[in-house]
Amino acid sequence: MFKKMLLLAVFCVGGMASLKAQQNWGIRGGLNMSTLDMTEAVFVGGNSNKYKEGFRIGFVGNVENKRMFSIQPGLYLSMIGSRFKGEIKGVKTTESDRLFYFQLPVLGSLNFKMKSAGKKWHLYAGPYVAYSIGGKAKFKEKGANVKVSLFTEGEDGEQGTLKKFDWGLTFGTGVTIKRLFVGLYYDLGMINIANKKILEGVTAKNRNFSLNFGVNF
Repeated sequence: MFKKMLLLAVFCVGGMASLKAQQNWGIRGGLNMSTLDMTEAVFVGGNSNKYKEGFRIGFVGNVENKRMFSIQPGLYLSMIGSRFKGEIKGVKTTESDRLFYFQLPVLGSLNFKMKSAGKKWHLYAGPYVAYSIGGKAKFKEKGANVKVSLFTEGEDGEQGTLKKFDWGLTFGTGVTIKRLFVGLYYDLGMINIANKKILEGVTAKNRNFSLNFGVNF
């Protein structure tokens, strides 16, 4: 599924690039603040929606027509996660998750020229697909730390508690000052990434705020 979506995105961007439009690209990096929007079926008696810091780094393309609309695909390595605190089977537990994804957004952008020369204000919206390359959960129970893989199969061939594929919608805004860029994005995961075979009755969806900085070329 991920490969099909990637090929589709490349095809769409290639089609846009064949039009008479201005094309450029840039590099991006920034800070993630993310969590899992999760039901209370796992943790009870506590707040299970703490945000966790992470990072995002990658590059974007930009295909802009002569008006004020452009298509902006990107490819990022993104670390997101979550923190939980509560009880499992009567035992007080804290959990810290770190999830690593390759993320491919394809965003539409409205671009508004500002009064100062070389400045633009942007509004973004569009879909993204993502595929995990790994992730671990760190539990603290009764003073002991335990690390567990969230995606890969265990030694006994057991499946991970989370599914690797994710997709959703991205919304954002940003400002370009000549070649420099700063922007704020929100990723809204649309599918349940919890493995139903292991986490029966549980839903988990990614949520992420991302503050990005970059340079355009």
